[in-house]
Amino acid sequence: MLRRVFDDAKLYRIGGDEFIAVVDKPSYDFSSRFTDVDRLMTGESIASVARGFAVYEPETDMGYRMVFNRADIAMYNNKKDFYAEHEGRAMRLSCTL
Repeated sequence: MLRRVFDDAKLYRIGGDEFIAVVDKPSYDFSSRFTDVDRLMTGESIASVARGFAVYEPETDMGYRMVFNRADIAMYNNKKDFYAEHEGRAMRLSCTL
């Protein structure tokens, strides 16, 4: 699915279920790509995708870890918002894990 949505990015797996898409385009529209992910996930009752993104800021970023950290914070905020809106789903998933 990621390759279909981020077909023009370099994709890397960085953890168990965490991936990054690296692009070299300052005007890359991540928001529309996430809309595409949502569209592909429509109808899936057991899966969801938490997402976050960050853009490299040469004036303040000392390295890629700072960019990853901001993207990670955005992803966890997205996940928190999802479970706040889907309390029953959070409960169901926590019971089945």
